[in-house]
Amino acid sequence: DSAISKTFPFSIGTYNLLHPTYALKYHQPMGLNALGGSNWKQWRAPAISAILERSALDVFFLQEVDADQWKEDIMKSSSSSASSTPTNKDSDGLHYLGYKQKINCLSEIYESIHFTHPTREARDGVAILVKTSRFDVLESAMVPFKSKLPSTTEQNEHAGEEKYNVDESNNHYMCAATAVVRDKLTNMTFLLACVHLYDKKCLSPQKTLLEYIHAKVQSDAFAIDAVIWGGDCNRDYGLGKDSIVFDGVEYRPVWYPEKMSNDVDDNTSLRKMESCSRFDSSSLWGKDKKIDWIFYRVVSGNDGLRISSSIDEVCIDFMARTRKTLVSTHFPPSDHFAVAATISVSK
Repeated sequence: DSAISKTFPFSIGTYNLLHPTYALKYHQPMGLNALGGSNWKQWRAPAISAILERSALDVFFLQEVDADQWKEDIMKSSSSSASSTPTNKDSDGLHYLGYKQKINCLSEIYESIHFTHPTREARDGVAILVKTSRFDVLESAMVPFKSKLPSTTEQNEHAGEEKYNVDESNNHYMCAATAVVRDKLTNMTFLLACVHLYDKKCLSPQKTLLEYIHAKVQSDAFAIDAVIWGGDCNRDYGLGKDSIVFDGVEYRPVWYPEKMSNDVDDNTSLRKMESCSRFDSSSLWGKDKKIDWIFYRVVSGNDGLRISSSIDEVCIDFMARTRKTLVSTHFPPSDHFAVAATISVSK
């Protein structure tokens, strides 16, 4: 009946923040000030923090954020703590968000889980934010990804020609962040995983993650009802509306509109299915890719449990804001755009 089938949707989004190390290394203009240095503290950190605060999704998956950024710039920041006081509508790059009063800092709203990639150059990491009014965090864990070794001395993170071999020393290069959470409204238990996959320097990171998920689901520690994982996957699965299957288990991708809203600036219009726009000199947005994803599934054995994804105005607003240009830089805050959806689980 209607009482049994009632659902309590929750919103979830993923966003790669573009770490200052890589903004400088690869000359990403959205991360540079007029002198060619990092603009993270001055412009991007306050803007990104404000976007997260304003959007207020129930769960965030974040990539390319280090521990110091996480503690000092994101979780403790608020829209009122911008590095400069606005003197006109857009002078601080934040006012386009519509803030006119102080908003609680993220640490007052979310419980956060952050793990640093073991040996990655920037010492950045991945993070999960879980709204405490909706979820209890029961457990968190890091899933390390074994590293590969370069066959040359060249250490270019995105070099197309460089070859890598398996690192037999069992060292790890990157990792995923995971959390087991309990929904306060439904008493359901979910396994969440935030990933930054990089096959070039990691040995089968997606396979490693999914093996961990399968083992966790099958363990007796928690009765997990559903799994949701996502992040910067560094690949375009080309799925359409299909799913990916691993070891006989199907993971479905969330869906979102090809065009978010009519008020997004023309120079950051939402082209079909893109989530990452790499800057190059020949074209302002010359390398559009859809490489940021969220997948979900119900755990087998939960008879009658249904899971689906949809889009509401909160998710649309979050995705659109990550595409808007900052007046201070004339670029969006990151070279990635957010992906978000509303997840519904019901019986």
